[in-house]
Amino acid sequence: MSYVMLLIMFLNYFLLNIDVFLRSSNLNILIRKLNDKKHGNCCVETENFLKSIDGSKKVSLKILGCSLECSYRYVTAFNGNTLTDLCNYINFWLDEQKSKNANVDSIVTAQEWENFENLWKTLKEGRASDHQCIRLHEENDISEYSKRIELMTYCINRDYFKSLFKSNTGSLDYN
Repeated sequence: MSYVMLLIMFLNYFLLNIDVFLRSSNLNILIRKLNDKKHGNCCVETENFLKSIDGSKKVSLKILGCSLECSYRYVTAFNGNTLTDLCNYINFWLDEQKSKNANVDSIVTAQEWENFENLWKTLKEGRASDHQCIRLHEENDISEYSKRIELMTYCINRDYFKSLFKSNTGSLDYN
């Protein structure tokens, strides 16, 4: 009977604190970095790539570029499954941003968008080979990106929680 009570207490505590666990996951930290409009000192490479773009587009493109740069630097601190999953997330995020911002109706030209692809290459070159994200571009309808990002978020969070249950140390990494 005492095991049942302990299990109930544990589950009750865990369920009450699930939001704390989610907020501390690597994926949710990455998502916050991608959505953040203030990037501090994360924009050095982005500013170099945006020098050729005029002022009206530069502000919104700088936000996207800084989000990519800051997030890429965060993700490549990891390795193994964590790196792979988070790199895939950034790939889908960037593809979604491209479909929103660099389509036929958009003010961003294909050449201007190429700056983001080149930024990715530059960021990749600055990392050790086991800490790089490979750019995997896919052309899909924007609704497909949203669905895939949602599914990927679910799967990464599922794996994260599974690792918390399996871990003896309570480590927040799921390699």
